Amino acid sequence: MKTKTVITPIGKQKIELKEWITGGEYEEIQKPITNVKLLIDTVGTAKGEINVGDASQKSTEVAIRTIVISIDEDTKDIVKKVMEMHRDDYLFITKAVDNIYKGENFPKP
Repeated sequence: MKTKTVITPIGKQKIELKEWITGGEYEEIQKPITNVKLLIDTVGTAKGEINVGDASQKSTEVAIRTIVISIDEDTKDIVKKVMEMHRDDYLFITKAVDNIYKGENFPKP
């Protein structure tokens, strides 16, 4: 798989990212957000529940774990390391991850 490297603006860390993701990886990243339990009672009333904050955070963690290959050539504890970075570096990486997740580098189908 092709990769690309970016350097964080504050910590100057070298981040290796996948250039693109598979359809299955896309679905795994989506899953925490779309994983809503729907209960229908005997009268036909539907009730669903989702914690948007938790779902969004889980989706971000899955995206980071899926797309970020290494930080300064280290492949261990990627999500934890990204979460512990300076806020601006964190936002820089999540933006890069989001662009890959959304396929911003490629024409839309």
